[in-house]
Amino acid sequence: MKRVLILLVFIFVVSGTLSLSINASSIDEQETTTRIIESASIKTMDGVFDSSSGLESDEGAIIITLKQAEYELFKALSVDGKKKVMNKLAQSNWGDYLGVSVCYILVIFNNEVYAVGETTYNTNDSSISLQTFEQGSSNLTPWKNKSTNDKPKDDHEKNKTNNSNPKVKSISIKDTGVILKNNTMLPAAQVFKNLGGSVQLNNNTKDITFKIGNITIKSKLNSKYIQINNTKSSYAVAPQIIDGKLMVPVQLLKDLFKVTVTVNKGEYGYDSTYIESVTLLSDTTKLTVPVNDLYESYKSYYGKTAWINTPQVIVKDLSGKYCYC
Repeated sequence: MKRVLILLVFIFVVSGTLSLSINASSIDEQETTTRIIESASIKTMDGVFDSSSGLESDEGAIIITLKQAEYELFKALSVDGKKKVMNKLAQSNWGDYLGVSVCYILVIFNNEVYAVGETTYNTNDSSISLQTFEQGSSNLTPWKNKSTNDKPKDDHEKNKTNNSNPKVKSISIKDTGVILKNNTMLPAAQVFKNLGGSVQLNNNTKDITFKIGNITIKSKLNSKYIQINNTKSSYAVAPQIIDGKLMVPVQLLKDLFKVTVTVNKGEYGYDSTYIESVTLLSDTTKLTVPVNDLYESYKSYYGKTAWINTPQVIVKDLSGKYCYC
């Protein structure tokens, strides 16, 4: 009996020590991430205002420059700790490039890249995908696929970039996309059909089936998570029904069809623009989709009566003269 008691006391002491050690470790990492976040030097850019950045018009980037001490702390963090630092800085600085759909994050020390990540803006989802760790690179230009961006373009790529490839078919559809939580959502049925795929929604089970050639991808309505090539991907806004149509985020279309996305803007007046449409460019199709970028602003008024007060109306009297009411 005495031996049993001694054994129980030993287990209790050891488990308590381990618990304290784990708690202390988590506290230390939290303090470390806070220190790095507060001391980092930040530079933001986007594809619209910085054409030399290598970014598309709907992409933004944040460059995080660390000093020696913070760099050593960052290297010692766990993968989750690194993600937390990069994502927190990206989310807190998103206002500098509001409207983009994806943000690339570079951690820089001594003018060389240490870490590269990617995230999408969503206040309810603080996930980040660490694409690669690359020590020693001096190329600070953000990229999605650095290996293809660094090599000279062949004739096919030049044609694709210039939209002059005679094999590319230009199509414009009438179904309208919307801007939701700063993300572009496009009508799935028409977009998939014109890009050579198909989509089916089971209204009873809420299952969504995307098909591209022989590839079938399963998803759920209103779920941000989609399994693509055995990899679980997360999107800032889930596929959902908007105005009676299934809408999907443009980032999902980029991932599935490998299309290049261009944002086409119109002008309200001097120095005032709006998103008029987006163009998806594949090897065979140039698809333009109109976008209602005021959807989220005005959806709260849908189905309601709006009273408009006009303080002055200009009309003509019976003799044709103008009178002011």
